[in-house]
Amino acid sequence: MTKLYLIDTVTMLRWNSTGVTIIGGLGSAQNQLNTPLSTIVDYANNLYVVDYGNNRVQRFTFGHTTGQTLAGNGSLGCSQYQFYLPSQMVSDSNYNLFIADTYCHRVQFWPSKSSNVTTVAGNGMISI
Repeated sequence: MTKLYLIDTVTMLRWNSTGVTIIGGLGSAQNQLNTPLSTIVDYANNLYVVDYGNNRVQRFTFGHTTGQTLAGNGSLGCSQYQFYLPSQMVSDSNYNLFIADTYCHRVQFWPSKSSNVTTVAGNGMISI
């Protein structure tokens, strides 16, 4: 069965006949989001969310409402492990993440089974 996930600025909804909030509430706790912009669902129905306002990427394991921060540390910046308002994310067939970092003008590569982050495009310089 295919699941459809809808996002607004503070909540994630999984579509069914009545709609169910699976994650939500404005904030920075592991069960909250601040302007989610991009999502991916993997083969195990885990949900990955670009949390723009919290400068991170969260993974929500299927059936759980508390997330795990996979990328970013929640603070603004352009160091290797920070984002400055990440906006979009795509993954390859191995669920390695490529994350667009808006104001650092770069794309960060986050391997699925490693914490070795690399910049694959852009300069990583702050410019607003």
